[in-house]
Amino acid sequence: MELLHLNPEEERFADRMDDLFQLCRQKNIPRFSTFLDERQQKIAQMVSLRYPQSVHSFFGGYEGAQRQMLGVFPDYMEPSQEAFPLVGVTATYRQADSPTHRDFLGALMALMIKREAIGDLVLIPQEGKAVLFLSQPVAPLVLEELRKVGKVGIQLQEGIPENLTRQESFQLVSGTVLSPRLDAVLSVVLPLSREKATQLIRQGKVSVNHEETLTPTRHLQEGDLLSVRGFGRFQLDAFGAVSKKGRLHITCKKFV
Repeated sequence: MELLHLNPEEERFADRMDDLFQLCRQKNIPRFSTFLDERQQKIAQMVSLRYPQSVHSFFGGYEGAQRQMLGVFPDYMEPSQEAFPLVGVTATYRQADSPTHRDFLGALMALMIKREAIGDLVLIPQEGKAVLFLSQPVAPLVLEELRKVGKVGIQLQEGIPENLTRQESFQLVSGTVLSPRLDAVLSVVLPLSREKATQLIRQGKVSVNHEETLTPTRHLQEGDLLSVRGFGRFQLDAFGAVSKKGRLHITCKKFV
């Protein structure tokens, strides 16, 4: 596995992940992290290389979860999804209503729940449902207190639908760039001027494939995932033909 370049905050996070492996080995009992984003999962996986004999796995409540917990298990235990301290809760609402991912996240955080206690929020608008994955300690609070998301009334029930899979909606954004440089691509997908896109990169607000980058001139490849703080997530879907003026056509997915 590639070694990651970590900033000071990520170094502290790596130390916390190291503590999980150490505590599991010392106490001989399973230990679990909070929900981790994809970048944090990569760091946790890197830390696990220090413990080649460790038994560990990631789980977020369903197949293909984006946000997952790390579980570290003693040698005598097989990793078990049932052991992870998380709860799935299904919210139902009128199909005529259309609460967004941001609406649900805002409603949960209004209950003073930290982001690390919240896993994936899977919207199923065609059924008037949303599935919330929560850390075990906060689930009772949500089940008791959460009755509205924005202006939309909801009903909650512990449990999740069968065969739940991750569903991501996206819009296609296309344009032309002089080269597949990060700053050029961002200026198309956001959309912003090249100068403002460069400023976001220099401020450390842009990640490529879950790793922060400060290099506006970095060349991107098809399939690269971009995350821009305050703007959302994107994927460079495809390069197209070169125009007569020498500009490269690109198509990107903007996740919504």
